[in-house]
Amino acid sequence: MKKKLNLLLMAVVAVMVCIGFGSCGDDDEEGGDGGTTVSRLEGVWLNDAPEDDGEYPYFIVSGNNCYFSLSATVDSDDGEEYTYTYDSSTGIMTLHEANDYDDTWQIRVVSLDDSRLVLEYIDENPEVNTFTRVE
Repeated sequence: MKKKLNLLLMAVVAVMVCIGFGSCGDDDEEGGDGGTTVSRLEGVWLNDAPEDDGEYPYFIVSGNNCYFSLSATVDSDDGEEYTYTYDSSTGIMTLHEANDYDDTWQIRVVSLDDSRLVLEYIDENPEVNTFTRVE
């Protein structure tokens, strides 16, 4: 009887250890937003669509700022500078023009992986653009 009790106790301990190690897995995404985080947004992105209507071909995210630019570098003379906030629960970036904080607009991060970013501009004429990571 004592031998069976020890065997049962060892089995329970083994199960508890397995559960304990299983719960320590690093499967949580940073920010709890399914991996669409500010750190993954950071970089230089090139719009896959041909240039038209004076659109800037580059979207650059750096720190708390983002830029729509004619070149792959951050230069305020070469494009438009914004500060932004990112809501991980909705995937929406709210952009505030650097020189006019009252001028705000929103874009939704539709999808994001290591090389591709899809943004939906939220306004009266919604538009979806796909970007490829350059840097």
